[in-house]
Amino acid sequence: MRGFCDCCRSAGGGTAYTPSDVSVAMVLVAREAALSTIDPRRCHPLVCDLASADDLPAVLAEHIDPADARLITFFGMIPNFEPQLILPRLAGLLRPSDYLLFWPTWLRVLIILRGAAHFAAL
Repeated sequence: MRGFCDCCRSAGGGTAYTPSDVSVAMVLVAREAALSTIDPRRCHPLVCDLASADDLPAVLAEHIDPADARLITFFGMIPNFEPQLILPRLAGLLRPSDYLLFWPTWLRVLIILRGAAHFAAL
């Protein structure tokens, strides 16, 4: 985590971070880890259940300028969800300038997609 935050900071601009999980404890641990490199005013912890969070795009938009690109990560989570449920939800989060990194462990390949159009092409 720390290496990722350092990389974002060295790229310039104002890096924001939204750790999210269904577990309050996990979100707080992720927030604490990030605070060594992320301005606390730009760290927006979010406890949510991806399977039922219908307002997630709007909630995320509250903290991030629409002109800013976002990097959304989804590592090791695919086995926890039915693909027909989670893949449309992930696609619904993406704006044209966003990136999605996800790693279906069974595939053993890191997938990087830019914007909803690339996601839909899968």
